Amino acid sequence: MNSKFNFDFQCLIKLVELLKKNNIKYWLDFGTLLGFYRDQTFLNHDNDIDLCVLCDGDLDNFLIKLKNILEQEFKIRETIGKNYINILPTEGKLYFQ
Repeated sequence: MNSKFNFDFQCLIKLVELLKKNNIKYWLDFGTLLGFYRDQTFLNHDNDIDLCVLCDGDLDNFLIKLKNILEQEFKIRETIGKNYINILPTEGKLYFQ
């Protein structure tokens, strides 16, 4: 296993732990889902983690809650509308291909 895989996997584990702890439903999506379905790992050429969450109530309040949860371990880099939150780990070295 390479360092990119280890780092990505650690980030994914942190995300999943936070979401589970707060009873937020989630699933892998896009390239991350394809990689784990087809190859049981991250795609070599994919440089992000695609994870979706289910909002089962008021969207504005849910986004505030989600951002507060994510900020426990991650830095919010940008929010695009109500459909996309780009986060970065607060610790560790980022890897870009």
